[in-house]
Amino acid sequence: MKKIVLFFVAVLISVAAFAQEESSFYYPDFKRLKKAVKSKKSDVYFPKLVERFIEVDTTMTWEHVFCLYYGAVTRSNFDPYGYFESQKNLDDLFAEQDWSKSDLEKGVQMVDKQLEKSPASLFFTLYKYRIYQRLYGVESDEVAKVASLVNKVLKVIFLTGNGRSMETACYVPYICDEYAILNIFGLRRTEQALVHEGKHSYDVLTLEENEYEIEKFYFDVTVMMDYMGKSFK
Repeated sequence: MKKIVLFFVAVLISVAAFAQEESSFYYPDFKRLKKAVKSKKSDVYFPKLVERFIEVDTTMTWEHVFCLYYGAVTRSNFDPYGYFESQKNLDDLFAEQDWSKSDLEKGVQMVDKQLEKSPASLFFTLYKYRIYQRLYGVESDEVAKVASLVNKVLKVIFLTGNGRSMETACYVPYICDEYAILNIFGLRRTEQALVHEGKHSYDVLTLEENEYEIEKFYFDVTVMMDYMGKSFK
């Protein structure tokens, strides 16, 4: 996936996120989330949130997106690795630069189908943003609406940490979202290591020299490792 530059998003998010103190971060409470998104009477009933996100409902608050993004972990069909085929199909579809309208519309359908399986995934929301730019025009209202959702997904991820240390790792349920974050901020990894500390697991990405002066970026991938452990039982 080519580098996608969202200056108006990246600048705001990076300045705020990288400056936060550890005490201001919020670790997802999956027990509470499971109860909240399961209730049909709740404002964050999961199937409804999925529908609203795919329809690019900009009235969704970051709280709604938080419940959707991390609430996905509590669902019985949660699969942090179930996006590989969709990613390959999209990459194959857009391998050429001469895209027809039908190609773009097919791409949107493929992204939306994956967003049903990987709700609010930053990687696939960015893919939708990229397709919408081609389909509707860079300065269109449609593109602005998807950019708004990208902004909210970034916000909820950085609510969990700034990625500067193991203690302030960003919590992500999909590996592809790690790469999406690096992409947005123009960061390049030179090494990647999986580290286990207590009950948590972390992806530690060593970075090339960058404007943020970040040597390593930390992602909490505990839910992915838990999933792998259950799969092999």
